[in-house]
Amino acid sequence: LIGHGSCTWVISYLGSICAGCIPCCLFEEDAFETHLANVKHLEPSVIIASSQTVVRSFYHVKDELPFLRNIVYWNDNQKPPSQIQQILDLEEKRTGDRRNNWYGVYTWTSFLDVSKDAEHTAELDNRKKNLRPGRCCCILTTQGTTGSQKPVMLTHDNVTWTASALQANLNLTVKDSIVSCLPMACATSQIFCLHLALVSGCSVSFPIRNDVQFSDMLTALRAIKPTHVIARAPFWQQVAGIVKSQITEAHGTKAKTFSWALERGKSVAEKQQGIGLASGQPNSSKGASWGLAKRLVFSKMWETVGLDECRYAACFGPCVDSDTLDLLASIGRPVLCMYGATETSGVQGLTILTKTHSSSPKFRHGYSGRALPGTKILFRKQAGEVSPECELHELEVAGRNVMLGYYKQAKRCLQVFDDDGVFRTHDIGKIDSDSMLIKIECRDTEIITLSTGKQVSACFYEAYLKQFLPFVSGVVMIGNGMPFVSCLITLPLKAKQPSTTKQEVYLDDEFIKFLQHKNIRIHTIQDARKSDSFTSLLIQGVQRVNQSLPPFYPAIKRFSILGRQFSVEGGELTPLQEVRR
Repeated sequence: LIGHGSCTWVISYLGSICAGCIPCCLFEEDAFETHLANVKHLEPSVIIASSQTVVRSFYHVKDELPFLRNIVYWNDNQKPPSQIQQILDLEEKRTGDRRNNWYGVYTWTSFLDVSKDAEHTAELDNRKKNLRPGRCCCILTTQGTTGSQKPVMLTHDNVTWTASALQANLNLTVKDSIVSCLPMACATSQIFCLHLALVSGCSVSFPIRNDVQFSDMLTALRAIKPTHVIARAPFWQQVAGIVKSQITEAHGTKAKTFSWALERGKSVAEKQQGIGLASGQPNSSKGASWGLAKRLVFSKMWETVGLDECRYAACFGPCVDSDTLDLLASIGRPVLCMYGATETSGVQGLTILTKTHSSSPKFRHGYSGRALPGTKILFRKQAGEVSPECELHELEVAGRNVMLGYYKQAKRCLQVFDDDGVFRTHDIGKIDSDSMLIKIECRDTEIITLSTGKQVSACFYEAYLKQFLPFVSGVVMIGNGMPFVSCLITLPLKAKQPSTTKQEVYLDDEFIKFLQHKNIRIHTIQDARKSDSFTSLLIQGVQRVNQSLPPFYPAIKRFSILGRQFSVEGGELTPLQEVRR
């Protein structure tokens, strides 16, 4: 399955399972070379895709894929595009010289028509009866942040147990609705949008395209009014941006009311995190003033961003910056960080906002909740000289959510499982001994080992750089084997570069306006590299980072401005926008 979330995707996924087949889900955003490598490894009989480019590309190399029997194209329009129609017409003429096991290219409608008159009920019933909890249910590829993508086999027990464990803690009903902004090839999105929805009976919505614009998502949220929203950090940062604009545009009495309400909200959010609580004081107490702030201010803000009915807002992947988390928590919509990997069925760390009278924190910014009930998280101490501030330990996981293994990659399985069947995540983190909250620092591939033997977290530096240089579009730390650390910086660029004979890369208009307020007049990457005033601005930010670093961390000695942004196409980012180190 290669495509965006849709009814067709869901039918293909669940239909494959009911037919006794194994759905293999690939990220639509990946390059065709990655798709081809995965297909050659997985050897599927059928490819179902929503992109005409993917269909055309596989059709042209079908003779290299002797195991492939069908290619099915689906789209939201009844009539296939002209390029797909050309392939369909060609297939009709070639019925005599095709290879024995090649059945052709179908549209989704014609694919279903093939069996509309056949009697397969008995055979389907037999295949469904032969499904077993410990057998492979689906194969999902990892993002490839640590190298090539790995094909993860999840069992029927993995997905049904994980979904049931989530339901036992989230208590969804048929009146609830989930919106996921993650690709359907992502394990977390599948657990929430497919398996949890089947267990709870709630409704599900997802974008019809993986590249959907934020404005379109916002319109959908206002119409759907979801109770549960799962997204990545950039989405929540844009939501916070809308809230900030409402606050900054307020004047006079309205501005004073906003300020008062945010103070009440901040106080409640701090109590929920266990900050400033007296001994024995419950973390759920809000007070009458919070209810007034909700009616006067917060409810209107929630409506603006479509979160007026939202009870659970979650962030999957790299955590949101602290300013965004603080602001959204202050208006009564705290974003709860989740932790999970494809190998752990998409979920391992979970935050639950239960109505308890406990004085322990319900959540804490930067932490990814507690271990999913029924699973265990263990810690393996890292070798070498490590940062005492970060307490670097590798997380190991045991539970019924842990994968069966990697498909046709036995050696890789031996590398990630110990003799007791405990899975090594290669994620580095720590656990709060009092609250049992998990904090993920980085992956082991994100640890920089200097020539002096010191090990430091690249993510730790990058978080500070994004705080003190918020106007840059991306930063990545390097320094393995060197005596010091350096950073690579990318700047916001025009989405559509003007066509000129000069090899110049133009900056984003908003970024140019921002710099003009600081009396810096540049328009291209080339200008930025030559500008002393812009270089001084970057140096000031880097110096502030160095001053804020713990004593163990060496200072950043150098930085370089790259000529383009990081991208999936360029190979620097995964389909979920994580850096490929």
